[in-house]
Amino acid sequence: MSTYRNKYTVDRYIPNRAYINSEFAQYNYLARSNECLSSTLIEQRLLNEPFINTAKYANVVTNYRKQLQHALFETPHSSKKKSHKIIPERDTWPVVARKKPLIERPVTILDMPDISTTIYHHVIDWGKHGRLATIFHEEVHLWPSLDNQPTKTDTGGTILECVKWNRSGTKFAVSRTISGLSIMDGETLKLVASYPCKCPMECHITSIAWTEKDNVIAGCSRGCISIISKNSPTVVYCRPNILRDEIIDIKLSCNDNYLVLRGMKGTCAIFKMPVEEAKDPWLTFNKNRGFIKTTAWHPWKESILVVGDLQNSITIWNVNSEKLIDRANPRPLFKEPYTLDCLTFNPLSAELLVSFYCEDADQDSSLGYNFLSIFSNIQTIVDEVKFHNARVPFALWDGTGTKLATASADENLAIWNFYGDQSSEFQSLRPKKKEKSIFDIFESEKKFKISLR
Repeated sequence: MSTYRNKYTVDRYIPNRAYINSEFAQYNYLARSNECLSSTLIEQRLLNEPFINTAKYANVVTNYRKQLQHALFETPHSSKKKSHKIIPERDTWPVVARKKPLIERPVTILDMPDISTTIYHHVIDWGKHGRLATIFHEEVHLWPSLDNQPTKTDTGGTILECVKWNRSGTKFAVSRTISGLSIMDGETLKLVASYPCKCPMECHITSIAWTEKDNVIAGCSRGCISIISKNSPTVVYCRPNILRDEIIDIKLSCNDNYLVLRGMKGTCAIFKMPVEEAKDPWLTFNKNRGFIKTTAWHPWKESILVVGDLQNSITIWNVNSEKLIDRANPRPLFKEPYTLDCLTFNPLSAELLVSFYCEDADQDSSLGYNFLSIFSNIQTIVDEVKFHNARVPFALWDGTGTKLATASADENLAIWNFYGDQSSEFQSLRPKKKEKSIFDIFESEKKFKISLR
């Protein structure tokens, strides 16, 4: 350092190495900052780690590259460029994004042998009060806490590949053999009620959704949906062939005003509620738009639906106006080619979680790499971790929205603190529910044709 008029000027600069290899030949000094992540040695090091937050690593590499460029190509006497006003990127959907990567190692890892990880099965669900329900060997196993041994139902091995908690976490619905659906008490695991699907052909229940009013919507393998109102002894509505395909997913928007159905052959249709009054779908994704693989509703902006297809593209739709908002083919930070397995919005921040799977370069290996990438918009990754060595078709949130569960084909179920050690700060983001009105009862009657005498 040299002194001149009581001011200091820098005549030598050594960039911080920050735990990465500083061999210059390993990095490309190119215009686009993301190309600094193309180092083969960096990629191999990441893939060999059992766990790594790749977003933190990407930040280290990017910042190091900027410092290195500054040291190599700029001098203290070089003319300073005029500062330009930075225009922030427009958010594709309403979101409260994290400022830095937060996800650390899983807090709990459960061994889940023989769990079905077929992407169209619903064999695991997380209740509001933290109870995890999983299906093993045709019975539901309930984990009241992650430290205790699970309890299980006793149905004689008649439960199939579908379980779903109601929104209050007090009971769950399961698919049963021979066209059946049963509702069971979440505390005692006793049978509450059973309903046969009114489909004209033999079928089995393949997907279930609960409404805020505790009504059940079930889809079957013959493309039929059934609606069961609260405490009703029978199915109150049945619509055959609503999809000419096996219904493998049913999702309701945040205020229960839209219903999206997804079929085994990639068909996808959106209906306005009440579905009994909807002769035709409100919006249909036909074959020209590709095989629809996964969908997710925004947690508080009801009109926004995210759709992922077999070509690994993600589209953002405004369902109210039936218009496409944005489209992209996002990818994980350090690996390609890749396959998109599932996506879901965090209920608190509305950050989008996308599960990517990348095959191992070794053709003889049956394992690969999973990346859980967190997007603040369709172009920007704000957090990303690599942990599972197989596909992750299940991503579930607990009742607080701060914990994430991921179940993988490597027979592991991992529980994550989605906000790291800052969970308490993000819990305040939960949208306040509207106060209940005495007129809610008439809204329920309108949607589900319930008459009170």
